[in-house]
Amino acid sequence: MQTVLAGLVAVKRNPLALVPMLAEALLAALMMVVGLIPAEGNSVIAGAVFPLDIYFDLKQSLASASGWPLFALLMAVALAIRSAVLTATLWIAAGRPGEPRRLYWQVLRLAAWSALALLPAAAFLFTGTAIRYAPFILIGAVLGLVPAVGFLRKILVLDAGAGRPRGAGLPELGGWLGYAYLIAAFGAAMTVLSTRLGSPASALLVVAIAPVHCLFLLGWREHLERETFPGGGSLALILSAVAIVGLGGAALYDRHIRVSEPVGRVDQEGSLLLLSGVDTTSESGALVELDPRDVGFRRDAAQRLSYRGLDEDYGILDTRGDLDVIAQKVAEQVEDSSAPRFLLGHSQAALILDRVLAEDASLVDAAAVLSGPPRAAPHLAIPKPDRSGIGKPAGDVARAISWLVGMGIEHPFDVDAPGAPLKQRAVQASATERRLAVWPLVDSVWLDQDWRRPGEINVVAFTDHVGVVNNGHALSQVETFFAGEPVSGDESSFAGFLAAVLRYTFEPWRPRL
Repeated sequence: MQTVLAGLVAVKRNPLALVPMLAEALLAALMMVVGLIPAEGNSVIAGAVFPLDIYFDLKQSLASASGWPLFALLMAVALAIRSAVLTATLWIAAGRPGEPRRLYWQVLRLAAWSALALLPAAAFLFTGTAIRYAPFILIGAVLGLVPAVGFLRKILVLDAGAGRPRGAGLPELGGWLGYAYLIAAFGAAMTVLSTRLGSPASALLVVAIAPVHCLFLLGWREHLERETFPGGGSLALILSAVAIVGLGGAALYDRHIRVSEPVGRVDQEGSLLLLSGVDTTSESGALVELDPRDVGFRRDAAQRLSYRGLDEDYGILDTRGDLDVIAQKVAEQVEDSSAPRFLLGHSQAALILDRVLAEDASLVDAAAVLSGPPRAAPHLAIPKPDRSGIGKPAGDVARAISWLVGMGIEHPFDVDAPGAPLKQRAVQASATERRLAVWPLVDSVWLDQDWRRPGEINVVAFTDHVGVVNNGHALSQVETFFAGEPVSGDESSFAGFLAAVLRYTFEPWRPRL
């Protein structure tokens, strides 16, 4: 609040300082209306404080450019415009001292360096969104946080008349996080407005919040001029620390510490069919060590389904094949099992289950999936490695990350595999079938608007993608569901609220077409 009040003092002294960022927001709003950029929460930083505006240009250019030359052209134009807006804002706010040319070239140089520094963050956030891998999104957030604060400090200490650095920099980390959380709130409002009223409403919001961005920028600048510090930001730091420690600790506990103790009845009749997710094998994967008694079945009632066929061992590459073909093989194994049939899957199993039930809705009596992805592909695209097309630069950086991460690993992730999220088609299974989905809270960082399936009960577990298979709450809900007893979904619960908060917190930083 102190930063905004200081910004109001600066604006009262030079009201025209609001004009450049307001004009920038009007341009972004026009681009939303004509469909050049998404009219949703992912675009809320189109008019944000430097260098978040540069980051927006980076993430969207990576995702939408058809090749590297076009990407370079888009970024060159963006850097020139963003630098002009920032120069004009600082120059007018300072009382228009001297010629602004020196300031512009200094700002442009820092803007170009900030784009290079933020490129890894944009690359990881695109890749994490494209392959629906939460750790990459969290890595991208960290890679973007530090340089964003550093470059803003470098900009704020520039002398508006001579373009030379001076003094110590702001903002402090807590204040910057507070601003980032405010942006996430604006992004949530933009998504809701877009869904209910269409793109013009989102465009109007971008224009309406432009003065808020300017007040933060000029407020930090005003504190530097007065040699005061705005304080605040403690709540943002505390919330961030609690979230990191809480979620990280819960995931660590479920993965490595918790010892499963089967409780309650173990008398469920029928077959328990276990289907693991992508990058598993017959001998390894999240469900391999699951004790069937945790979900109410005897050990001899469990059968592990194979990606290759009945009683055949499978490897990692088998899980990356065409999901329609895999679904046929899984359906044959399900049909060969004893009725009643209960399927418990993890991750990619949700997409295979969609296809199995679309062909024969009566094949499975009840199904539960832990950490399953939405049925629709991410709102992104990449062409084949040897072709141009929308998302060419992003596809290349995703493959580079795969290569780097895969050094020393036999089969690193493959964004071009037939079963990769970007390659999938949406399948609408019957809404009348009994289905339960358990969403680990950490996976909320890549959730989109279409993540719930019609007719499905959704439960949220305080853990991560892999830890959910040993999470006591998740397994007890599955056991209750398979027993035919009521399970309360988390659509309107506190857990569901936290999932929505985490999703909206990361939405502005993820790309979208």
